[in-house]
Amino acid sequence: MVKVSSASVPTHPKAEDFFIQSNDKYEKGDYQAAIAAYSQAIVLNPNYVEAYNRRGNARRALGDNKGALADYNAASAN
Repeated sequence: MVKVSSASVPTHPKAEDFFIQSNDKYEKGDYQAAIAAYSQAIVLNPNYVEAYNRRGNARRALGDNKGALADYNAASAN
């Protein structure tokens, strides 16, 4: 008989986890929180093109056109 532990196994957050959180925050209009979560996704996956694009959209929504352009350029470089 095999006994299975009921203890949860810790998992490390993945870029996709932060990306999903970001999209939710963006849709709610919380652009600062969305930018922070997109940034976490990018830290975990520096080639995450869609995270750069969407972070650029959030920055543009806040009037940070320079930051948005930098993100769009980073996306196109990947």
